[in-house]
Amino acid sequence: MNDVIRVKRWQDGGMSLAAPVPVRTIDDAKVLRALSDPLRLSILRALMRGAHVEPRVMSAKELAAELGQPQTKLYRHLKQLEACKLIQTAETRIVSGIVAHRYRTGQLNLVLDPALGLKLDRNDAAKWTAALLDYARDGLLTAIAAQSDGSASSAGPVRAAYEGTLPPAKVQEFRQRLADFINELVETPEDHTGTPVRFVAVLYTPTPAPLEQSPR
Repeated sequence: MNDVIRVKRWQDGGMSLAAPVPVRTIDDAKVLRALSDPLRLSILRALMRGAHVEPRVMSAKELAAELGQPQTKLYRHLKQLEACKLIQTAETRIVSGIVAHRYRTGQLNLVLDPALGLKLDRNDAAKWTAALLDYARDGLLTAIAAQSDGSASSAGPVRAAYEGTLPPAKVQEFRQRLADFINELVETPEDHTGTPVRFVAVLYTPTPAPLEQSPR
């Protein structure tokens, strides 16, 4: 069963689209694999941008222009996102005898099921983490560049790193506080006149590097 109703509209149609689901919980490794690519994340983010006000409906050509990518490069990624119902075909049109698709997001927000990590193999987890960090890095560098040239009016990004040892109870406390904060972000209604933000955080226990053996 689809999460939302799929409506196809032809050139002479005037049907309205059903609203995307408010929040989709990612609890399937296949769906997470579809998100384990920075370009697919960018496509999805482009379609989700402003969807609380009015879902964007965009063609591969329009997405390629916005993302600065070749149009032909997007087709495979769009099919993968649609196969997992992260995006949906909102319109189909006949252009020069060829069926052209325009797409729309299937949800307004995405959250990861905390239990998903138990279902992932090491390769899937690594790919997802790499894609997420690449996506966050690109956005952060763009924000820093915009701030340095005077084109950004909001406060600059908060950057911090910490490495040390903590009591196990304190580690668990920080994990819970971080999870609560993320839930608060997801559940807070968006203010469409407010400041756009992006939040990425990683708290983990590093694996000790293997000791190098002294040459004999």
